[in-house]
Amino acid sequence: MVRMSDLPRRPDTGHPPDPIVELELKYGHEGKVKSESYQNTCNPHMYESFRFEVPVNDLGNQTLCFRVIDLMKTGIPEWGDEERDRVSDERVAIPRPPVSFAADELGQEGQMLLVSLAYWKPSEKLTVVVMKGKNLKFIDNSRKPDPFVKLYIMMGAKRLKKKRTLNKKRDANPVWNEAFSFNIPHRLLHRVSVMLLAKHHSERGRERLLGKLVIGATSSDETVDHWNAMCTTGKSVARWHHLIEEK
Repeated sequence: MVRMSDLPRRPDTGHPPDPIVELELKYGHEGKVKSESYQNTCNPHMYESFRFEVPVNDLGNQTLCFRVIDLMKTGIPEWGDEERDRVSDERVAIPRPPVSFAADELGQEGQMLLVSLAYWKPSEKLTVVVMKGKNLKFIDNSRKPDPFVKLYIMMGAKRLKKKRTLNKKRDANPVWNEAFSFNIPHRLLHRVSVMLLAKHHSERGRERLLGKLVIGATSSDETVDHWNAMCTTGKSVARWHHLIEEK
C-alpha cells in the first residue's frame, strides 16, 4: 500500500481521521493484518508491504479485501519512559520511492556495508535497508564468514528495537536487500541513531563481531552526511560505509 487520498473528515468535528487499514484474504485464509495507524490526515503516505502465501493455482479463487477504519484518536502519543513500547517495527519490501546513491564507494579497501535510509515525514516512518557487504574479513584468516547484520534503533545508549538479517553462507561479499521499518516521531529524529553490527554466525551457534557502524545525527562526518541527506531529500539514500573493527 503506497498511499490513500481524500479520506472523509469526521462529520461531527470536521477534523481529519486517524486512519488504519485492515487487509483480509478471503477463501481459505484466516485472520487479518493491519497497517500502522496514521494521525490526523486525509491523505496518508504509507509505503507498507504485506505478504500472503497463496499457491499459484488458488489465485483465481481469492479476493483481497481492504477496510479503512478511523481510530477516533487525536494527536501523537507522548514518549515517556516507555520508548521501547512506543516504537513499532516491521520487515518490509524494498521501498519503491527513488533511491539516491553516493557517487563513489569510499575506496575498495576494508570491510564495507551498503545501507539505504529513508524517512517519510507524513507517516513518521524510518526505513533501513541492509543491501550488501563487501570485503568482510575471513574467519581465522582461512575461511569466508557466514555473515548477518544486527540492527538496533538507539536513543543515546539505550537500545529501543533490535532486528537482524538472514545468515549468508561462506560469503565475504553478501547481498541481503532486507528492509526494516520503524515508526519514529519526527520531533525525536535528531535523538535517534541506527547501529549495525556485522557478525559471523558459527556452526556452534556463536556470534563473532566483524565490524560496527553507527548512523545518526550525532555520528561521524561520513555517516552524519548520510543521515542529513535522508532528512532533507525525502528519498531513499543509499551509501557505502566502512565498518569499524573493535579491538
